[in-house]
This record gives sequence, structure tokens and C-alpha cells, in this order.
Amino acid sequence: MTAGDRGSPTPPALANRDQAGRGRRRHLTILFADLSGSTRLSAAMEPEIFSDLLARLRALCADVAARHGGEIVRIDGDGMICIFGHPTPVEDGGRRAAEAAIDIHHGAALLDAEFAAADRRIRMHSGVHSGVVLVSTGDLVRGRYEILGDATNLAAHLCELAEPGEILVSEAALGPDLGFFQTGPRRLVSPRGARQPMGAYRVTGRTEAPRRFDAWARRSVAPFAGREAELSRLFAAQSAVEAGRKAAHVVAGAPGMGKTRLVSEFLLRLSQRGRHGHRGYCEAYLGAASLQPIGQIVGSILVHDHGIAPARLDTLLGARDAAALSWLVSDADGGARDAGPGLVELTAAVLRLIDLQPAPLTFCIDDWQWADDASKALFGAILRDARRPIFAILASRSLDPIDSAPIEAEQLRLSPLTSDEARQTIGHILADRDLPQPSRFLVDRIVERAGGCPLFIEELSHAAQENDLEHVASHGGLWLDSLIQSRFAAMPDELAAIVTTASVIGHMIPRRLLEGVTGRAIDDALVARLSDADFIYPGELPDTLRFKHGLTRDAIYRVVGLDERRGLHARVVEWLLAPGEAAAGPGEFELLSYHCAASGDIVRAASFAMAAGHRAMAASALDRAQAQYLAAFQAYKALAGPADSPVPLADVVASYGRACVVDPSRDQTPYLQEMVAMAREDRDAKALALALYWLGSIRYGLGEAGASIALLSEALPIARDRFWPGLAAQIGAGLGQSWFDAGQCARAETLLDEAIAAMAANLSPPMMPAYLYAIGDRAQIFAERGDFGEAERGFADVTAIIGDDQPAVLCSLLTKRAGACIWKGDYAGALAFANAAESHGLRDHSRINVMIAQALGGYATFLIGESDCDAAAARLVDAVKWLEAASHGHRISLFYGWASDAMATLGDVAATRHFAARAFRRSRVGDGFGEGSAARALARLAPGRAGRRGADAYLAIAYRSADRRDSPRARAETSLCEAEIALAAGDEARARQCGGVALDAFRTMDMRPHIGRAETLLGAISSR
Repeated sequence: MTAGDRGSPTPPALANRDQAGRGRRRHLTILFADLSGSTRLSAAMEPEIFSDLLARLRALCADVAARHGGEIVRIDGDGMICIFGHPTPVEDGGRRAAEAAIDIHHGAALLDAEFAAADRRIRMHSGVHSGVVLVSTGDLVRGRYEILGDATNLAAHLCELAEPGEILVSEAALGPDLGFFQTGPRRLVSPRGARQPMGAYRVTGRTEAPRRFDAWARRSVAPFAGREAELSRLFAAQSAVEAGRKAAHVVAGAPGMGKTRLVSEFLLRLSQRGRHGHRGYCEAYLGAASLQPIGQIVGSILVHDHGIAPARLDTLLGARDAAALSWLVSDADGGARDAGPGLVELTAAVLRLIDLQPAPLTFCIDDWQWADDASKALFGAILRDARRPIFAILASRSLDPIDSAPIEAEQLRLSPLTSDEARQTIGHILADRDLPQPSRFLVDRIVERAGGCPLFIEELSHAAQENDLEHVASHGGLWLDSLIQSRFAAMPDELAAIVTTASVIGHMIPRRLLEGVTGRAIDDALVARLSDADFIYPGELPDTLRFKHGLTRDAIYRVVGLDERRGLHARVVEWLLAPGEAAAGPGEFELLSYHCAASGDIVRAASFAMAAGHRAMAASALDRAQAQYLAAFQAYKALAGPADSPVPLADVVASYGRACVVDPSRDQTPYLQEMVAMAREDRDAKALALALYWLGSIRYGLGEAGASIALLSEALPIARDRFWPGLAAQIGAGLGQSWFDAGQCARAETLLDEAIAAMAANLSPPMMPAYLYAIGDRAQIFAERGDFGEAERGFADVTAIIGDDQPAVLCSLLTKRAGACIWKGDYAGALAFANAAESHGLRDHSRINVMIAQALGGYATFLIGESDCDAAAARLVDAVKWLEAASHGHRISLFYGWASDAMATLGDVAATRHFAARAFRRSRVGDGFGEGSAARALARLAPGRAGRRGADAYLAIAYRSADRRDSPRARAETSLCEAEIALAAGDEARARQCGGVALDAFRTMDMRPHIGRAETLLGAISSR
């Protein structure tokens, strides 16, 4: 089947084209600048004087906006709105807007000297923000353009928040250009109407002599990775230059691919070898001077190679050459120069300076694609006519030949980092935080989104540090949008139309689907053009294409107009559902759900989303399943009422809950709370009982036993009153699990026994996970009490039932068995179960179970003691810190207690107290699993620090904890700890008594390693 078999659709209109007068979407930077206290000023001034002031301010704003490439949208009374990035997109709109604001405030200060009086000051306050807005032609009322969107409102509200004389610029606007400015510390602000707090800076001025690569370096922390082969090629060329030759390399790559980073690393290592490399840069900013990069390099040569300032050039060269070079290096970092010498005269002076060089000359120029014609001509003359050996490196977006150069430039195109290189980079970026290494799930998401682009990797890693990865992943790289959209705007219309359609299809693009929607063949020649434009490349799977980065696709999609977007989504649905060879199958439910919703077909979107969610659950793709069930819920909410939905709310709630409970997250609770509210509004008792049940289960999984008990206690009578015995049994089991976490073991056991019996009497496949969890938790109660035989029988029962179709339950069961083995003293068994749980968790994408397994495995390895105990303890601590950072509180006090025990054994008093304090804090909210371990750890340290009284106080805490949890096992461990402390203090009678009590208990519970410890202690006493 060819693209034409389904008809000949009209190729879509280009994104950004006005649609029926609705305007075009653009990524802009918006500057709001207002006169502070204008009402008071107008009252204090004569009307004519105030009118003169406003006229001067308007002239100032108009002049400044023009100089920085902005477009004034409206001057309204005492305020101005200026945009950057329309009609011509720019990459540095945030920098331009901040520069303009500084100049406006400076101009206002000059007016202050003229108009101010004791009771009035002339000061401006400004706000700057960047984002996607809808731009349309304005009128006398709306101004030159009408700009609508959240970004406009946020810029205005930043202006409102700014104090007199203050410039507030959002982090999204400044991006990597932060280093160009003097700023206050980053702060979170909450403008009116903002969905969440946003990062912003108070800009107070410009940095001295800013260079683009220096400004970016101030922000960057990314290590050098994955470019060793390219670096070796540069040094090979440098060696040839040392032998007396000339060489030039063009390092090419898309924005963010690491050109500047490679050049920086080369210059750094060159300096470590005793050679200095000089550096210049080009920029597209309007303030850039002609010949800017050559002037910077000449200035660097004078300072580093000859030790003289430009003002002393006459000591090195003749007066004429000195004057020419002085003019060249003046304002080499930006700004306009007065008319100076001609290019011939300048070339001669530069060549004479190079001829004086004592060693071969090495220099690099960044962003060569922005070089002005004079710089290109002078650079070509240097390579052609200089008599000294020269090595020149140009960092550029393209591999265009060097103008007028007599030698052929070597070409070095930078490819995206491999997955391993990207992971290495991410690890280095996040290593400086006082947190563990990120989970591999987070790393995998960054790698997937960044597509090997170092800049994107760095920005997403920064977002991960701020716990904001979801925001960046779903809203683009903030300021990265401007980089992408400025290149997109320059594409030929033919290619832009294809890229637009591809962005609607998604990140991965089936070639035949793109052909069907566009109505044209996507042959290899066209794909090559798209690849050369650095947007779309051949996919890894046959007959697929892909965007270079996920963020690239997102940035393009955001500027597709609403009408065009919906029409294209509808065309995709039409093509997928058309009868014939390419008709949609189960593998395309996800596509159909997404495209139906985006086209406005909510009813079909709900049905396809549920089907896609079920398919994802069957494949253990829990994150995908959650997303699809939430899509079904969003569709349900968008419909007029329950009767209009093809899917009952109860089915949506039940499906979403099952997908969440394996990997509970705080992010899930708002959706379940919304489902509770929706069920109440619709008076849907079954949906309400289910929503309360699953919300209670998630709160249980997060370690909030009290909240879970409250929610499940509300759900249970609803299920019983409506005679839903299966649901009532599941809720009862969940309530029992929560009471166990709260330390009420007897109450928990009663509820679990009742629920297990009820479920066993009428067991159905949907009920099976709850049934197995209940048996596993009852087994844990037995283990807590030291009845390990009964616990093992319960675990074995679950294992016999579980099979291969309950992987999530199996993973949870393995972690429970590992914990029970640690309590018993079977550390090798605990390690085996923990490793198996980690393997299953990775396969099933259960981050929580993976980190719990790592904590269990680390502690078991530490207790075995045959390998590096420090490394094992570090693994435990890293996992605990991750669980803490992820706000996962489910039985986390158990891991706090174990971590404090490991740290006490290693003699780290501060760390012991740190984790013990957290275990005690968790105990106060009902999670007492680790309280006894933490108290025993502190008791072991107390004799050497505060005497017997301190140890007794901590031992008393451990005994109370064991009694509260009805745990003979924990009481016996505390008795042994007391005996060891007493023996160390010389109190043999107390040691013998406590050791004997512990030994009898351990023998009853068959805790063999503990039996050995107790016998060793008693033997030591007898031998004295």
C-alpha cells in the first residue's frame, strides 16, 4: 500500500502560519518595564512636566529596544511591553531582554537626576520571562501585536513582584546566559497565576568583559566525556604544527553537541603541556563588534606571549601597526568601534605580530558560523600569509570550507554521546550533591530524553537536582526551546511542513504513517535533507524515523497552531483506522488513544486508553499503564457525565490503582484524591470505595500508616453495606497491613486472617494480588515475633501460587523474605532474595522495590562481613538516602535502624546518630520497625561517650519498642546487646543474666548466628 492509497490529503500548512486570524505560536521572551510609583509622581508633578517625563521614557524604551533587537508591542501610559524573537526568532532572547532592561533602568537613573526631588524618585521595575505565546497582528487598542499565553502573564507578574529599581528575570529566560550578568542568588517566586513556583534572579548589572564561552562555563558543571578520539586528533595536528606546519580543523556539530567543551578541554590540556592557546568567539548578538574574534585573539597574544597591554604596543611594533592593533583589540568583547584602519592595514599589522611569535601559534574561535565577513577575510589571510606555524580550530555548526584559506581544513563532526558516555556524564554532574547516585530509572529517562546531546543531558541533570525532571521533560528544556525553534524557523517551507507533521506523530515516526498523513513519499534523499537540517534521522527500527532529541520534537510541537494540530491528529487517526494492510492493531492502541484525545475525539480516546493500559500492564510496563489509565480518567472528566463515557469510572480507578500500588509515589496521590472527589460528585459508591482503597494503599506504601488506616476505615463499610465481599476482603487486608506498620500486630493479624479466609473462599484473578500480599504480610508478622518456621510456610505458600503472571507480587515477596532472613540471621539467604528482588524490580520498572532490594542487599553483605564492609554500608546508605529523597516512607525506619547499626559498627558516631534520629522520628508517626535497631546502635556507642546511664536509656527505648510490637525476637536482640555492653563495662553478673535470657530466646526461635554470639559471650564470661 502506498501513501496515495488512502486518498491524496493536502499537505499540512506550516506551523507558525496564521490560522483563520488566530495568530501563530512562537517562543518569545517578554520584557515588562514600568515606572515605579507613577500615580504618586503624577500627583507631585505639574502635568506638563510629567508628560515630558513620560515622553522621555518612551523615547528611551524605543531606542533601547531597537538596539537590542526587540519589538515594542505596546507603550501604555508609564509602562512598556517589548518582545524578543518575533518576527525573527533568536536564540538569546533572554540575554537581549535583560540587557535592554539594564539600559532602560540606567536611562531612568539619568532622568532621575533631572526630574527627581526629595519626595519623588524616577525608577523603573521590570520583569522578563520566556515561553510559548500566541502572536497575532494587533490594532490601536491591542498594540502592534497581541500576545496571549501564560508566558505573558508570568512576565507581567514578575514585573509586579519587582521592587523599584529591580529587574527580575526568570531562570527560563536567562538559561545559559546567566553568566553574562551580575545577579542575586536564585530564588523561588510564585507569581499570581503560576502553576508552581519558578526560579528567578535579580539582575543587578553586567559582568566584566563577558565572553560567551566564559558565561556558559559559569553555569556548566558537565565533565568532559566521550570525546577522547576527537581530542587525540586535535593533538596529533598540534604535534604537526610543532614540527613547522600549518593546520586547521573545523569542529562541527549541532547546538549543545559539545563543541565549546571540546575546545576548552583541548586548551586546558595544552596548557598543562606548557603551551598556551588563544581563544576568540563570534556571536549573533547585535552588539557584537566586527572582527571581534580576531581582536580577542590578538589581545590574548599581547598579554600572554609578550606580557604587554595594548596601550604599550609601540614598544613592540611601529606606531602605525600599534595604532591598528590597538583599534582592533578595543571593544573586542562587543560594542561598536569608531571607523578605523582598512582591512589591508589591519592584516599587515596582525601578520607582523604573528611573525614575532617565539613559538607556533595555536588559537580557537567559537561559533564560527556567526563570523562577520571581515573576520573571515582576515582569518584567511593569516593562514595564507603568516610565516610562522599556525594551528587554528574553528567550532561551527557546519562543515563549510574556510574562506580564502590556502590549506584544506580537517573536518571533525561531533556525534551524540553514546548511552554509556551519557550515563557517565550524568553521574559526574550529580556527584557533587550530598545525595546518592540517581536511580537507574532516572538516568535512563535523562538518557532517553537527551538523545546524546551533552547540553540537554546537563540541563535535564540540573532539573533532576531540583526534582523537576518531569516539568522539564514535559515542557521542553525551558530556554532550550529558543535554540530549537530559531533553527526551525529558518528551514525551507517544504521541510518545515514535514517536520511539523512529524512532531504531531511523535518522537518515533513510522515512515509510512508520515507518508500517509503528508501525502508524499519520504524517500532516502528527503530523509538525508532532514538529517542535514539536524532534526529528523533514520530510526533504529526498519522503516522508522526519529527526532534527534525528544526535546526537539516537543519544542516544535508547542508552536504548532491549535487548529492545525487537531487536524493533523485527526488525519493520523483516520489513517490508522482505515481498513487494509495498515489497519491499527493492539500495538497501536497507545497511538490511537493519544491522537484521538489530541484531535478532540474524547469518547474513542477513553476506550483506546484503557485498552493501551491493559496491554502495558500485561507487559509489566507500569509507568506506561499509569499514563494510559490517567489519560482515560482525563477523558472521563472531559465528558458531560457518566452516561457519556464508554468506560465506567470504577474500572478506571481500579485499573489505575493496580498499576500504582507496585511502585507507590507521592505523585499518584493527587490523581487518586481527584478520583475520590469525582466518585463523590457522581454518587458512584463502587468507584468511591475503590478510590479510597487504592489511595489508602498508596499512602500505606509511602509509609503513612495513620492516613492509610483512616482511608481504608472509610472504604470498608461502603463495601460491606453494598455486599461486595471480595472488595471488602481486599480492603480488610489492606487495613491489616496498615495496622501492622503502626505496630498493632495482634489487631493486624486478626484482620489479615479474616481477609485471607474471605478471599480464599471466592478467589478471582483480580483479587489474587491482594490475597498474596496479605499472606506475605501475615508471614512477616510471624517473622517479627520470631516464629520463622510459620513465616517460611507462609512465604512458601505465596511462592507456590505466584507463578510467572504476578511479577509485581513476586518482587515484593522477595524483599519481605530478605528482611525476614536478616531478622533470623540467614544473611546469605537474605542476599540471594535481595538480588533476585532487584533483578525483578529492574525488569518491572519498580523503582521502590529496586532501592529496597539494594538496601537489603547492602546490609546483608555488611553482616556477612566477607567483602568490603565500607562498600556494603555505602550501598545501604545510598539506597536509604534515595528512598528518603523520593519521599518513600514505607517501613523506612527499618532501613534507618540498620544504617545506624552499620555506622555504629564502623565507628562513625555522627552518621549513627543521624540515622537513629530519623528512625526515632519515624517511630513517633507510627513506623517503629527500626526504632529498636537504632536504640541498640546508640547504646553500643554510649559507654565510650556518656557512661552506663546513657546506654541504659537507649536500651530502655529498645525494650519498649519490642514490647509495643509484641516482638520476642527484638527483645532477645536487645538482651544480647545489653549483655555485650555489660561485659565490656566489667559487669559480668549482668552480662551473664542478659546473655542467658537472650540465648534461651534465640534457641526457641532457632536464630543460629545469634545463638553463636550468645554462646561466645557466655563462654568468655566463664573463662575469666
